[in-house]
Amino acid sequence: MKRLKTLAAVVLLALTAAAQQIPHDGLRVWTKELLPNGKVKIGVECKTGETAPAKGLAKVEVLFGEECLYWFTQKAKAGETFSRDIRIDVPQLWSQETPVLYKVVYTLYEGKQEIGRAESMLGIRTFRMDAAQGLLLNDKPLRLRGIYMSEQSPSDENEQMDEGTLRHLTKTLLNMGCNIIRVKGGMPSPTLCKVCDESGMMLLAEPAETWQSTDSAETVKRVCEVRNHPSVVMWSAGNESSYNCPEAETENAKTICRLIKAADPTRPITAGLNQIDCAKNSGLEAMLDITGLNNSPFRYQEAYLKTRQHKVLGTKCKPTKEERDMMQANEWIAGQFVEQDIVPILSKNDTYYQYRSLWNKKQHTLRLTPHWNYAEGSKASIRALTDLPTVELLLNGKSIGKSDSAVWHDIPFEKGELKAIGYDAQGKQAATCYMKTAGDAVHIELVPEYAGDLTFIKLNIEDANNTLCPQFEGEVKVTAEGSGQLTARFDNEKMSAIDGHEAVLHVKGGQTTIVSKGNIRLTATADDLIGAILQINHNK
Repeated sequence: MKRLKTLAAVVLLALTAAAQQIPHDGLRVWTKELLPNGKVKIGVECKTGETAPAKGLAKVEVLFGEECLYWFTQKAKAGETFSRDIRIDVPQLWSQETPVLYKVVYTLYEGKQEIGRAESMLGIRTFRMDAAQGLLLNDKPLRLRGIYMSEQSPSDENEQMDEGTLRHLTKTLLNMGCNIIRVKGGMPSPTLCKVCDESGMMLLAEPAETWQSTDSAETVKRVCEVRNHPSVVMWSAGNESSYNCPEAETENAKTICRLIKAADPTRPITAGLNQIDCAKNSGLEAMLDITGLNNSPFRYQEAYLKTRQHKVLGTKCKPTKEERDMMQANEWIAGQFVEQDIVPILSKNDTYYQYRSLWNKKQHTLRLTPHWNYAEGSKASIRALTDLPTVELLLNGKSIGKSDSAVWHDIPFEKGELKAIGYDAQGKQAATCYMKTAGDAVHIELVPEYAGDLTFIKLNIEDANNTLCPQFEGEVKVTAEGSGQLTARFDNEKMSAIDGHEAVLHVKGGQTTIVSKGNIRLTATADDLIGAILQINHNK
């Protein structure tokens, strides 16, 4: 045992020594320029540590899969920084549609012995702000459709989401049409950066926690930690000044801008402003590449007229009709970050489909809401969440009429089926959806969706024809057996914890979502209903 401990100590010492040869920010890679004829110029900057040898040799390789596209060697000595521009003739550009990744490997040798190594993924892409065209990804105009969210796990508020959950969430967001995430708390985790690199989701990173004080070294360190990730496309210099905008805070914000630009001049900088006049008068706005506003749709027009770029970014927005309408109506709004908990996103409720209808430009959205279960003789209002310009509503095969607003009021209730038909701009049928009147509640249905070590389980109360019963309200007992456990439940936009292997849920509207962790056998029972059993196995 003593010998094993000694061997482990020697290995750890060797690894530590190797790490000291190349500092934590020792490899920087970025896309410098898209060249004519489809070629690209890549910048590579390498550093050696203070403990590196006086006469070392550095080797840098650019790999695509197993193929080495380019390599060079460079004499290197302790404490030295060197850089090289690399041209790639037939690059595959990184984007949401094609998140192609290359790898850059920097190896440091003393003689023939490898004494240090640093690796980084490389996504070949440019992202910049143009006063005339707005934000450009690979020189193509792009409006940001963003979510401002926490990485807090829906399973445990004291933990961040694991990689599997983040992959599931990112996939759901991309399907919604979201193309960028701003993380509450400033910096995205390394895991989120990795997931976004691989999926094509973009990120806005905020290296400084507050304008009230500035830790320069920490700010620079945070920039250096994520600046090689292609998914990180913008920096934020901070979030909101105190009341009356103290001069010290705006000076700190300007210092943060300078620190970011020094560490990474390749990305545009914004800030989550709450006082546009303060930012303008203090000189802070002049240091931003694009002006960001928090919760201020009533000041967008003013900011548009006052800012140098005549472009505005909604850095924090409420999920309101006013915010949505502002972005739809004004091309000079470069994008928005909707403040949204992940619960409605993962539950795919009406909020999810509302934004999907606005943001998803590749697939049509058509969803009827709220339901078609009312008392005989009553009247109801129905709305369709859709991107299509015209929707026709039919009740039991009879047309109620076409609507450009996708809203119908005072419809006499009649049991049966509502059918919505969406028509495109040419008047052609493009999508359909249905909503049926449910009978008496008969059974429980459990529908799993796997996400890392978590499972999101839809618990539906259905009638004999497997139609969801929105009129159901009652208690359902859930029991989990196995090595895993129940962790949480979702109701619309609210989350509550479940700690353990058993819970009694009050289900309203015929549906809820349960979150479990690990492998379980889930049983759901309720009085007068046929129960359900679901085996969840993450080891498949």
